[in-house]
Amino acid sequence: WGGLISFLSQSGSITSWIPGMIGFPLFLLGWLSKIMPKLKKIAMHIAVLIGFMGFVGGFDVLKSGFSSPYAGGSKLMLLITGFVYVYFCVQSFLFVRRQKKLRPN
Repeated sequence: WGGLISFLSQSGSITSWIPGMIGFPLFLLGWLSKIMPKLKKIAMHIAVLIGFMGFVGGFDVLKSGFSSPYAGGSKLMLLITGFVYVYFCVQSFLFVRRQKKLRPN
């Protein structure tokens, strides 16, 4: 998203890459959890923290609005995708916890 917006808006600003700066670590943490299953739990907790920071950062759209349609769209995208990502992460964590309770020892 950051690359697309930077290209379309012909922005030279580093801030147009913020969505990519959030997405790339999420990708790396997901990849790390696949190749190193022992680190999966901590990697996924760090990933949800990064997703939450993206969600909170998206609230800037309420302050600055759409003075720049590209920046406003990116902030709105961070707000929406951050919320959805964190919501599903929490649901996944709760599901795993419920499954552990159902398993006999």
